Amino acid sequence: MGVAGSLVPRRKPKLKTFLYDLAVILLPMAEYAKTSEITPLIGVSGDLDILENMTGEKKVDSIEPQRESSFWKDTNARQKCLLLFVILGQLTTCVCASLPTPFLARLITERGGHVIASTAIVQVTIFMMACSSVIFGKYQALIGSKTLLILGITSFGICHSLFGLLSYVSNIHVFVAAGIVIRAIQGIGHGAYAVASLTLICQEFTDHIGKIFGITESAVGVGYLTGPMLGSVLYSITDGILFPFVASGTALLLMVPIALITIKKNIKEGHADSDSINAMDCVGDSGCILVLGLALAIYGGYGIFDVTVTIFLQSKSFTVVEVGTVLFVCGLSYCFTSVIIGFVSGLGISIRRTIIVLGLVGFPASTFMFSANQSKQWVYVGSSFFGIFGGFTLIGCFTELLNLVFSKNIADKTNFSLHSTLSGIWNFVFGMGTFIYPLFGSEIEKFVPFGFSMLTLVIGGYCLAIMLSMIAKCTVWCTKSSNISKPYS
Repeated sequence: MGVAGSLVPRRKPKLKTFLYDLAVILLPMAEYAKTSEITPLIGVSGDLDILENMTGEKKVDSIEPQRESSFWKDTNARQKCLLLFVILGQLTTCVCASLPTPFLARLITERGGHVIASTAIVQVTIFMMACSSVIFGKYQALIGSKTLLILGITSFGICHSLFGLLSYVSNIHVFVAAGIVIRAIQGIGHGAYAVASLTLICQEFTDHIGKIFGITESAVGVGYLTGPMLGSVLYSITDGILFPFVASGTALLLMVPIALITIKKNIKEGHADSDSINAMDCVGDSGCILVLGLALAIYGGYGIFDVTVTIFLQSKSFTVVEVGTVLFVCGLSYCFTSVIIGFVSGLGISIRRTIIVLGLVGFPASTFMFSANQSKQWVYVGSSFFGIFGGFTLIGCFTELLNLVFSKNIADKTNFSLHSTLSGIWNFVFGMGTFIYPLFGSEIEKFVPFGFSMLTLVIGGYCLAIMLSMIAKCTVWCTKSSNISKPYS
């Protein structure tokens, strides 16, 4: 029997076998059932022995080698404090980033500006965060993750507070220009914090990355959920932007002394510059490109939803409270799903890929519940499914990306440069998805209904990811074929 037949478990329930085969067909990320270059099933030591005997090479184990391993028992008090700090940091930064969403456009139009100006002020933060993430991921070793995180929080908090001082600026042109500059620097700070925090949790919780990522992503969901609600309340109470921005920015700056105490210097950072890893070596293959492309489409779907859902719901006679409830349902569903999938996705490659496939199918399908003829109850249901299936895909994709990269034997799974590079790439995908997709979504929505505009872009993102993955696969195949065809010297 071939390699695939030797490695695939023989006894499986029919339903599980069907779902697993579906995952292999739709997600040929590492061609698990077709080649000998595979990521072994988590916790199945027999597969490792077979692979080592047949190839003569020991493959890197999965990122969570023991499915019975307890996260709580494997971490010490300092690591638990670090996790709590990262969760609070993700929560606070996301609250600050989404704080001006409900009132910024109104404020600018009341001062005689155009709504495009408010969009530019909001989107420039995301764009700069995405671009700076790749740079910080490449050169984080020169700065140090602790230093980079503190600089990121400090610059983010100061710029956020400075934006509140623009309430004293009466000229709309000066207001918009200064706002774009301040928010651009704030985006760079956000990128620094995002890359450093993700690298830290990858370094500190090597055997539980999937679980920790699910927990921190739930904090992201809570932050983007709470920010608009908190911003609208503070803005209505104080009748201005000074207090909301200064108060939230000060709260973020108070985390700096906590970071100085909680985070220790990583001794591997000093050797990381001599052991630098090329980004294309990490994610240049067809499987990683497919995973990142799918994650880009999901993040883009959330970006469209966040930007355009308010106008759509107002057209369906939703009140302000009902609009907030729809956003709350989506965010809450994503939070709970992220935590659960973070634990479940580490149980095995077949389970993880089945989860990804279910998310990929359910995420665009849930947009049908936002069609014009649906009642309000179905909008709430669709919002819930939107959060659930997005969590399925994103958490599963991140864990799958790590397994695909570690299976290449590029470096040890505790390598600092590897984690730093992957952190920069993942945050770049997050930023570009939430930046690019809303730009196209606002144009497409002029011609097609809200739900179908999201469906079009998400499915289009899937197709683009598959196409790029196939191009990468064909490139590798052609390169190997040309090398084989060369005569021996």
